[in-house]
Amino acid sequence: MKRRSDRLERVRTLAATEERDYCRAMGDAQRSLDAHEARLEELLSYRREYAARRGHGAGRTVSSAQYADYCNFLQRLDDAVHAQNEVVRSNRQNRDAHRERWIQKRRKSESLQRVVERARDDETRADARKQQKALDDLPRPADPFGRGEA
Repeated sequence: MKRRSDRLERVRTLAATEERDYCRAMGDAQRSLDAHEARLEELLSYRREYAARRGHGAGRTVSSAQYADYCNFLQRLDDAVHAQNEVVRSNRQNRDAHRERWIQKRRKSESLQRVVERARDDETRADARKQQKALDDLPRPADPFGRGEA
């Protein structure tokens, strides 16, 4: 017959595997967030550079068509920055949700580990009591010095 701690250990092992899976998913979500944040920073940097370049040519005359193209391009960049901000926000929420689920699984796994340890301790104490009882129930050898019991 399997001991209680052995049965609980199987449950704990399953919980630990599930926790590792959630941790992996959280890591994937974090990497995705990092990539999207890097893309956002690229867009912002490009926007700053483009605006700065245009500022350096301020003394130059431009046609209304060139100015309209410039404004349209900046608007498209602003739209791309806004869209990327939304992607980053969504990915951050996704990562946070994965992190929360992982934390819950981690707590469950740690809790099950403590239960298994407690069950093993209880079994060890029960085994020790059984052994002591068995020793107590053995007949006592006769006193080799013939003193008898007083």
